[in-house]
Amino acid sequence: MLLRHREGVTLRNEGPQRANEAVEAYLLKEQNIGRIHDKLHSRAVADLLLGSCFQHAFQLIFLGKEETKEDRSEFANRILDTLFPGQV
Repeated sequence: MLLRHREGVTLRNEGPQRANEAVEAYLLKEQNIGRIHDKLHSRAVADLLLGSCFQHAFQLIFLGKEETKEDRSEFANRILDTLFPGQV
């Protein structure tokens, strides 16, 4: 069943990797206009950003916790400050 699903997703150019590709494309544009350091590996940063968000959401759901808008903003800022020190 997974193989058939994977084939269909591939034919339609869909799948979970598309989110990473979209973030990578955005980061490349930001690098091209000089807003973020050109030495950053855009795909690795995209993977780190989305991976940290995925893990954060998983933990909240698993533990049955909710967070405030301020908590979400603080989480996002910590991640961005870590990946882009002095740039964002």
